[in-house]
Amino acid sequence: MSVVLPEQLDQIVVPVNSLGAQADRHAVAWARGHGLIRTEKAHQRLVKTKPGSLAAHCYPSANLPELCLLGNWMTWLFILDDLNDEGTYGWDPEALEQALTSVIFPDSFGFGNTENPFGAALDDMAKRAGAHMSPQWRHRFQHHVLDYFRAYVWQSAHRREGQIPDADTFPQQRREAGAIIPSLDLIEFVESTTLPPGLYYSRTYQRLLTTAANVVCWTNDLMTFEKEIARGDHQNLISVVSQAEDLTLDQAIATVRTRTGHEIERFLATEADLPRLFAALAVSPELQATALRCVDMLKAWMRGHVDWGKETARYLEFERSASPPEYLDDLLAEAPTISRKAETP
Repeated sequence: MSVVLPEQLDQIVVPVNSLGAQADRHAVAWARGHGLIRTEKAHQRLVKTKPGSLAAHCYPSANLPELCLLGNWMTWLFILDDLNDEGTYGWDPEALEQALTSVIFPDSFGFGNTENPFGAALDDMAKRAGAHMSPQWRHRFQHHVLDYFRAYVWQSAHRREGQIPDADTFPQQRREAGAIIPSLDLIEFVESTTLPPGLYYSRTYQRLLTTAANVVCWTNDLMTFEKEIARGDHQNLISVVSQAEDLTLDQAIATVRTRTGHEIERFLATEADLPRLFAALAVSPELQATALRCVDMLKAWMRGHVDWGKETARYLEFERSASPPEYLDDLLAEAPTISRKAETP
Protein backbone atom coordinates (compact mmCIF):
# COMPACT_ATOMS: atom_id res chain seq x y z
CA MET A 1 0.00 0.00 0.00
CA SER A 2 1.51 3.32 -1.07
CA VAL A 3 0.52 6.21 1.20
CA VAL A 4 0.65 9.83 0.07
CA LEU A 5 1.36 12.22 2.94
CA PRO A 6 -0.15 15.73 3.25
CA GLU A 7 1.33 18.22 0.82
CA GLN A 8 1.33 20.87 3.57
CA LEU A 9 4.39 19.13 5.03
CA ASP A 10 6.38 20.76 2.23
CA GLN A 11 5.79 24.11 3.93
CA ILE A 12 7.97 22.94 6.82
CA VAL A 13 11.70 22.87 6.10
CA VAL A 14 14.03 22.19 9.03
CA PRO A 15 17.70 21.20 9.37
CA VAL A 16 18.85 17.77 10.54
CA ASN A 17 21.33 17.43 13.38
CA SER A 18 24.67 16.22 12.00
CA LEU A 19 25.33 14.07 15.10
CA GLY A 20 22.67 11.43 14.39
CA ALA A 21 25.08 8.59 13.52
CA GLN A 22 26.96 9.10 16.78
CA ALA A 23 23.69 9.10 18.70
CA ASP A 24 22.70 5.86 16.92
CA ARG A 25 25.89 4.13 18.07
CA HIS A 26 25.46 5.42 21.59
CA ALA A 27 21.84 4.22 21.69
CA VAL A 28 22.82 0.65 20.82
CA ALA A 29 25.61 0.58 23.42
CA TRP A 30 23.32 2.14 26.05
CA ALA A 31 20.56 -0.39 25.36
CA ARG A 32 23.02 -3.28 25.70
CA GLY A 33 24.44 -1.81 28.90
CA HIS A 34 20.95 -1.65 30.44
CA GLY A 35 19.96 -5.12 29.25
CA LEU A 36 17.27 -3.82 26.90
CA ILE A 37 18.69 -5.80 23.97
CA ARG A 38 20.18 -9.25 24.58
CA THR A 39 20.19 -11.11 21.29
CA GLU A 40 21.69 -10.52 17.88
CA LYS A 41 18.23 -10.19 16.34
CA ALA A 42 17.29 -7.51 18.86
CA HIS A 43 20.62 -5.78 18.21
CA GLN A 44 20.07 -5.71 14.46
CA ARG A 45 16.49 -4.54 14.91
CA LEU A 46 17.67 -1.53 16.91
CA VAL A 47 20.55 -0.75 14.54
CA LYS A 48 18.18 -0.63 11.56
CA THR A 49 15.62 1.40 13.52
CA LYS A 50 18.08 4.30 13.95
CA PRO A 51 16.74 5.90 17.15
CA GLY A 52 19.54 8.46 17.28
CA SER A 53 18.72 9.51 13.74
CA LEU A 54 15.11 10.14 14.75
CA ALA A 55 16.39 12.34 17.57
CA ALA A 56 18.62 14.15 15.06
CA HIS A 57 15.61 14.91 12.84
CA CYS A 58 13.44 16.10 15.74
CA TYR A 59 15.96 18.00 17.87
CA PRO A 60 18.28 19.62 15.30
CA SER A 61 19.94 22.02 17.77
CA ALA A 62 20.85 19.44 20.46
CA ASN A 63 24.53 18.99 21.33
CA LEU A 64 26.04 15.50 21.44
CA PRO A 65 25.35 14.64 25.13
CA GLU A 66 21.79 15.92 24.75
CA LEU A 67 21.25 14.05 21.49
CA CYS A 68 22.59 10.82 23.01
CA LEU A 69 20.07 11.10 25.85
CA LEU A 70 17.30 11.84 23.35
CA GLY A 71 18.34 8.83 21.29
CA ASN A 72 18.21 6.75 24.49
CA TRP A 73 14.65 7.99 25.06
CA MET A 74 13.65 6.94 21.53
CA THR A 75 15.29 3.56 22.09
CA TRP A 76 13.42 3.00 25.35
CA LEU A 77 10.12 3.93 23.71
CA PHE A 78 10.70 1.69 20.68
CA ILE A 79 11.57 -1.40 22.70
CA LEU A 80 8.60 -0.91 25.03
CA ASP A 81 6.38 -0.22 22.02
CA ASP A 82 7.47 -3.48 20.39
CA LEU A 83 6.64 -5.44 23.55
CA ASN A 84 3.24 -3.81 23.68
CA ASP A 85 2.27 -3.80 19.99
CA GLU A 86 3.93 -7.02 18.81
CA GLY A 87 4.01 -9.09 21.99
CA THR A 88 1.22 -10.36 24.22
CA TYR A 89 0.93 -7.34 26.54
CA GLY A 90 -0.83 -5.28 23.91
CA TRP A 91 -3.72 -7.73 24.14
CA ASP A 92 -3.70 -8.29 27.93
CA PRO A 93 -4.46 -5.05 29.83
CA GLU A 94 -4.27 -6.67 33.27
CA ALA A 95 -0.79 -8.05 32.67
CA LEU A 96 0.34 -4.82 31.04
CA GLU A 97 -0.93 -2.63 33.88
CA GLN A 98 0.77 -4.83 36.48
CA ALA A 99 4.04 -4.81 34.55
CA LEU A 100 4.02 -1.05 34.00
CA THR A 101 3.16 -0.39 37.64
CA SER A 102 6.25 -2.36 38.57
CA VAL A 103 8.46 -0.43 36.16
CA ILE A 104 7.81 3.04 37.52
CA PHE A 105 7.22 4.85 40.76
CA PRO A 106 8.21 8.51 40.56
CA ASP A 107 9.93 10.51 43.25
CA SER A 108 11.23 14.05 43.19
CA PHE A 109 14.27 13.30 41.06
CA GLY A 110 14.71 9.70 39.98
CA PHE A 111 11.88 7.92 38.27
CA GLY A 112 12.04 4.17 37.74
CA ASN A 113 12.25 0.90 39.63
CA THR A 114 15.94 0.06 39.29
CA GLU A 115 15.25 -3.65 39.88
CA ASN A 116 13.77 -3.81 36.37
CA PRO A 117 15.66 -3.10 33.10
CA PHE A 118 13.02 -0.67 31.84
CA GLY A 119 12.77 1.06 35.20
CA ALA A 120 16.55 1.33 35.58
CA ALA A 121 16.91 2.75 32.08
CA LEU A 122 14.12 5.26 32.70
CA ASP A 123 15.68 6.24 36.02
CA ASP A 124 19.02 6.81 34.28
CA MET A 125 17.46 9.10 31.67
CA ALA A 126 15.32 10.99 34.18
CA LYS A 127 18.31 11.73 36.37
CA ARG A 128 20.49 12.81 33.46
CA ALA A 129 17.80 15.15 32.12
CA GLY A 130 16.46 16.22 35.50
CA ALA A 131 19.87 17.33 36.74
CA HIS A 132 19.60 20.29 34.36
CA MET A 133 15.89 21.00 34.74
CA SER A 134 13.56 22.61 37.28
CA PRO A 135 11.38 20.61 39.71
CA GLN A 136 8.35 21.95 37.83
CA TRP A 137 9.60 20.50 34.54
CA ARG A 138 10.45 17.15 36.16
CA HIS A 139 6.96 16.93 37.65
CA ARG A 140 5.34 17.72 34.31
CA PHE A 141 7.50 15.18 32.46
CA GLN A 142 6.71 12.46 34.98
CA HIS A 143 3.01 13.24 34.76
CA HIS A 144 3.10 12.91 30.97
CA VAL A 145 4.96 9.59 31.13
CA LEU A 146 2.30 8.28 33.51
CA ASP A 147 -0.37 9.44 31.02
CA TYR A 148 1.52 7.47 28.37
CA PHE A 149 1.43 4.29 30.49
CA ARG A 150 -2.27 4.71 31.26
CA ALA A 151 -3.11 5.18 27.57
CA TYR A 152 -1.12 2.03 26.75
CA VAL A 153 -3.40 0.03 29.03
CA TRP A 154 -6.48 1.70 27.49
CA GLN A 155 -5.20 0.69 24.07
CA SER A 156 -4.58 -2.89 25.20
CA ALA A 157 -8.13 -3.20 26.54
CA HIS A 158 -9.54 -2.11 23.19
CA ARG A 159 -7.34 -4.59 21.33
CA ARG A 160 -8.42 -7.52 23.48
CA GLU A 161 -12.09 -6.81 22.92
CA GLY A 162 -11.54 -6.28 19.20
CA GLN A 163 -12.85 -2.74 19.60
CA ILE A 164 -12.07 0.10 17.24
CA PRO A 165 -11.88 3.22 19.46
CA ASP A 166 -14.52 5.91 19.50
CA ALA A 167 -13.76 8.81 17.17
CA ASP A 168 -14.39 11.43 19.88
CA THR A 169 -11.97 10.00 22.45
CA PHE A 170 -9.31 8.57 20.16
CA PRO A 171 -7.25 11.69 19.30
CA GLN A 172 -6.29 12.43 22.92
CA GLN A 173 -5.66 8.76 23.71
CA ARG A 174 -3.57 8.48 20.56
CA ARG A 175 -1.39 11.42 21.59
CA GLU A 176 -0.84 9.94 25.02
CA ALA A 177 -0.24 6.37 23.84
CA GLY A 178 2.24 7.71 21.30
CA ALA A 179 4.37 9.27 24.07
CA ILE A 180 4.56 12.42 21.98
CA ILE A 181 3.79 14.85 24.81
CA PRO A 182 6.75 13.83 27.05
CA SER A 183 8.88 13.80 23.89
CA LEU A 184 7.86 17.42 23.29
CA ASP A 185 8.73 18.19 26.92
CA LEU A 186 12.30 17.27 26.00
CA ILE A 187 12.42 20.27 23.67
CA GLU A 188 12.77 22.38 26.82
CA PHE A 189 15.57 20.07 27.97
CA VAL A 190 17.46 20.92 24.78
CA GLU A 191 16.85 24.61 25.47
CA SER A 192 17.84 24.24 29.17
CA THR A 193 14.67 26.05 30.16
CA THR A 194 11.24 25.55 31.67
CA LEU A 195 8.68 27.69 29.91
CA PRO A 196 6.70 29.64 32.53
CA PRO A 197 3.18 28.31 33.15
CA GLY A 198 1.50 31.46 31.83
CA LEU A 199 3.16 30.86 28.47
CA TYR A 200 3.24 27.05 28.41
CA TYR A 201 -0.43 26.64 29.39
CA SER A 202 -1.71 29.51 27.28
CA ARG A 203 -4.34 28.61 24.70
CA THR A 204 -1.93 29.56 21.91
CA TYR A 205 1.01 27.44 23.04
CA GLN A 206 -1.19 24.48 23.98
CA ARG A 207 -2.73 24.62 20.52
CA LEU A 208 0.75 24.47 19.01
CA LEU A 209 1.59 21.44 21.16
CA THR A 210 -1.67 19.66 20.39
CA THR A 211 -1.61 20.26 16.65
CA ALA A 212 2.05 19.26 16.38
CA ALA A 213 1.34 16.10 18.37
CA ASN A 214 -1.65 15.28 16.17
CA VAL A 215 0.42 15.71 13.01
CA VAL A 216 3.14 13.39 14.33
CA CYS A 217 0.63 10.75 15.47
CA TRP A 218 -1.55 10.91 12.37
CA THR A 219 1.32 10.81 9.88
CA ASN A 220 2.63 7.87 11.89
CA ASP A 221 -0.75 6.18 11.48
CA LEU A 222 -0.61 6.78 7.74
CA MET A 223 2.90 5.30 7.51
CA THR A 224 2.28 2.29 9.77
CA PHE A 225 -1.28 1.34 8.85
CA GLU A 226 -0.26 -1.55 6.60
CA LYS A 227 2.03 -2.94 9.30
CA GLU A 228 -0.68 -2.71 11.97
CA ILE A 229 -3.43 -4.20 9.83
CA ALA A 230 -1.14 -7.14 9.01
CA ARG A 231 -1.13 -7.94 12.75
CA GLY A 232 -4.87 -7.37 13.23
CA ASP A 233 -4.36 -4.13 15.14
CA HIS A 234 -6.94 -1.36 14.60
CA GLN A 235 -5.66 1.23 17.13
CA ASN A 236 -5.09 3.61 14.25
CA LEU A 237 -6.91 6.77 13.14
CA ILE A 238 -7.62 5.26 9.71
CA SER A 239 -9.60 2.38 11.23
CA VAL A 240 -11.34 4.80 13.60
CA VAL A 241 -12.41 7.13 10.77
CA SER A 242 -13.41 4.22 8.54
CA GLN A 243 -15.79 2.87 11.18
CA ALA A 244 -17.12 6.20 12.43
CA GLU A 245 -17.93 7.55 8.97
CA ASP A 246 -18.64 4.26 7.16
CA LEU A 247 -15.80 4.76 4.68
CA THR A 248 -13.70 2.34 2.70
CA LEU A 249 -10.06 2.11 3.75
CA ASP A 250 -8.96 4.17 0.76
CA GLN A 251 -11.52 6.84 1.60
CA ALA A 252 -10.47 6.80 5.26
CA ILE A 253 -6.79 7.17 4.31
CA ALA A 254 -7.64 10.17 2.13
CA THR A 255 -9.71 11.67 4.95
CA VAL A 256 -6.92 11.27 7.50
CA ARG A 257 -4.43 12.78 5.06
CA THR A 258 -6.71 15.79 4.54
CA ARG A 259 -7.28 16.27 8.27
CA THR A 260 -3.56 16.04 8.94
CA GLY A 261 -2.96 18.74 6.35
CA HIS A 262 -5.54 20.93 8.07
CA GLU A 263 -3.71 20.44 11.39
CA ILE A 264 -0.49 21.66 9.78
CA GLU A 265 -2.31 24.74 8.49
CA ARG A 266 -3.78 25.28 11.97
CA PHE A 267 -0.30 25.06 13.51
CA LEU A 268 1.12 27.64 11.10
CA ALA A 269 -1.80 30.01 11.70
CA THR A 270 -1.37 29.64 15.46
CA GLU A 271 2.36 30.30 15.15
CA ALA A 272 1.52 33.62 13.51
CA ASP A 273 -0.42 34.55 16.68
CA LEU A 274 2.65 34.32 18.92
CA PRO A 275 3.58 38.04 18.74
CA ARG A 276 0.15 38.90 20.14
CA LEU A 277 0.63 36.38 22.96
CA PHE A 278 4.10 37.70 23.76
CA ALA A 279 2.75 41.24 23.96
CA ALA A 280 -0.20 40.23 26.14
CA LEU A 281 2.09 38.41 28.59
CA ALA A 282 4.87 41.03 28.42
CA VAL A 283 7.33 38.27 27.54
CA SER A 284 10.94 39.41 27.57
CA PRO A 285 12.92 39.40 24.32
CA GLU A 286 15.14 36.61 25.69
CA LEU A 287 12.17 34.40 26.54
CA GLN A 288 10.55 35.18 23.19
CA ALA A 289 13.67 33.91 21.41
CA THR A 290 13.66 30.74 23.53
CA ALA A 291 9.96 30.12 22.90
CA LEU A 292 10.43 30.56 19.16
CA ARG A 293 13.26 28.01 19.18
CA CYS A 294 10.92 25.61 20.99
CA VAL A 295 8.29 26.19 18.30
CA ASP A 296 10.91 25.51 15.62
CA MET A 297 11.52 22.12 17.24
CA LEU A 298 7.79 21.41 17.21
CA LYS A 299 7.99 21.92 13.45
CA ALA A 300 11.10 19.73 13.35
CA TRP A 301 9.09 16.96 15.00
CA MET A 302 6.29 17.22 12.44
CA ARG A 303 8.61 17.08 9.44
CA GLY A 304 11.50 15.13 10.93
CA HIS A 305 9.43 12.18 12.07
CA VAL A 306 8.16 11.74 8.52
CA ASP A 307 11.61 12.06 6.92
CA TRP A 308 13.07 9.55 9.38
CA GLY A 309 10.09 7.25 8.77
CA LYS A 310 11.06 6.96 5.12
CA GLU A 311 14.54 5.65 5.96
CA THR A 312 14.06 3.50 9.06
CA ALA A 313 13.51 -0.23 8.74
CA ARG A 314 11.02 0.05 11.58
CA TYR A 315 8.25 0.98 9.16
CA LEU A 316 9.58 -0.63 6.01
CA GLU A 317 10.20 -4.15 7.40
CA PHE A 318 7.63 -6.11 9.37
CA GLU A 319 6.37 -9.65 9.88
CA ARG A 320 2.88 -10.62 8.74
CA SER A 321 2.28 -12.88 11.70
CA ALA A 322 0.14 -12.88 14.83
CA SER A 323 2.94 -14.45 16.89
CA PRO A 324 5.60 -12.28 18.62
CA PRO A 325 8.69 -11.71 16.45
CA GLU A 326 11.98 -13.34 17.39
CA TYR A 327 13.68 -10.09 18.37
CA LEU A 328 11.34 -9.58 21.36
CA ASP A 329 12.65 -10.25 24.89
CA ASP A 330 10.00 -10.13 27.60
CA LEU A 331 11.80 -7.61 29.79
CA LEU A 332 8.55 -6.55 31.43
CA ALA A 333 8.27 -10.00 33.00
CA GLU A 334 11.35 -9.10 35.04
CA ALA A 335 9.50 -6.30 36.81
CA PRO A 336 8.90 -7.41 40.41
CA THR A 337 5.76 -6.53 42.29
CA ILE A 338 6.35 -3.29 44.15
CA SER A 339 6.72 -3.88 47.87
CA ARG A 340 5.60 -1.52 50.65
CA LYS A 341 9.25 -0.61 51.18
CA ALA A 342 9.64 0.31 47.50
CA GLU A 343 6.58 2.54 47.70
CA THR A 344 8.00 4.55 50.60
CA PRO A 345 9.61 7.84 49.46
